[in-house]
Amino acid sequence: MLRTYHEGLGSVIYGFEGTVGPLVEDRLTVHFNDPLPTDDPAGQAVRLALAMRERMNELLAVWRKSGYSLDFGVGIDFGYATLGTIGFAGKTDYGAIGTVVHLAAKLAEAARAGQILISHRVQLATEQLVDTSGLGEQAVAGLARPVPIFVVERMRAAGKSVPLAAADRSTAAGPLTEREREVVALIVRGRSNREIAEELVIAEGTAVRHVANILNKLDLHSRAQVAVWAMEQARPVP
Repeated sequence: MLRTYHEGLGSVIYGFEGTVGPLVEDRLTVHFNDPLPTDDPAGQAVRLALAMRERMNELLAVWRKSGYSLDFGVGIDFGYATLGTIGFAGKTDYGAIGTVVHLAAKLAEAARAGQILISHRVQLATEQLVDTSGLGEQAVAGLARPVPIFVVERMRAAGKSVPLAAADRSTAAGPLTEREREVVALIVRGRSNREIAEELVIAEGTAVRHVANILNKLDLHSRAQVAVWAMEQARPVP
């Protein structure tokens, strides 16, 4: 069954140019943007997950007829990792280590009944691509604080727009860039510069520059004023 499972998903993974890490029993680890660079690693990972789920539904249907009660789940995170050859002479694997790998693995463990669980960073990077539903902030073993988790439901229909959250609507028509609007939304949620950098997968110095540009464009003097301004902009006009 494991051989059929690996063979069934292997062709799908290579079709999306994913790099397969070490195989541990029924767990597959796939990463993108190394060694083959890609402009949209998060989108590629989500597309792969949906294709894997479709293929697994076929395999699960066959196995269930034989009396096996099995299921499938995926976890995806987006961020920086350390990649390279792991092992010793005669036995080596190419793998990745880091918080992003840890969170993806924990999300995969938590996924049930064909769920594709993603982090907030993946949700931000793919919100134009897929429909998702939020599960709120949840504690994850090994991480210091709860993290927002989302479920990928389906590919977004062509031409369908994404509803903006209140904090995002507040800046939709303003002088800010799309990235700066994302930063404002995170400021409203109380994120620090370091947390903004982690959420958006950018350097902390870049996050600091974004905040400085926002303050300059809006003629404000503090992050608190930015949050107040955003909420004021989000209020309906009588």
